[in-house]
Amino acid sequence: MKKSFILVLLGLGLGFSACANDFYYEHGEKVEVSKLKETRIINDSAINYYMTSTGHKVGVNNEIIVQCEKNVDCMNVLKKYHLTHVEKLSNILFLVKLVEGEDIFKLSQKLYNDSAIKSAHPNFIQNRKMR
Repeated sequence: MKKSFILVLLGLGLGFSACANDFYYEHGEKVEVSKLKETRIINDSAINYYMTSTGHKVGVNNEIIVQCEKNVDCMNVLKKYHLTHVEKLSNILFLVKLVEGEDIFKLSQKLYNDSAIKSAHPNFIQNRKMR
C-alpha cells in the first residue's frame, strides 16, 4: 500500500514538473507565466497572452527589450544571438526582434544570463484604456 502511494505521488510530481511554466526575469525576480488560449493579430504580428504567477494578464509578441551593462558594446554582444532586427532605443537600451518560431521566454532567459546584459524581458503589449 505504501509503495503504491509513493509511486502515485512521484508520478504526480513528475507530471507537474513536465508542465513547467515559462518564465522571465523582472528586476532580478523570476516571474512564471502560463499561456492562455487568447491570441490577437495586430499589424501582422501575433500577440499571445499569458497569465503571470501574480495574476496579471500580459500580451507578448516577438520582441524583447534588452538593457546592457554600462560601457558595453551591446550591438556587438547581440550579434551572437539569432535575431532578425536590433533597434537602438538609447545607449544601453535595445529592442530586438526574434526569428519566427523562436521561443521568446527561452531567448530572454539566455540574454538575461549573459554577463554583458543587465536585463532582458519580452516587450509586453499594454491594453489601451479609455479615459
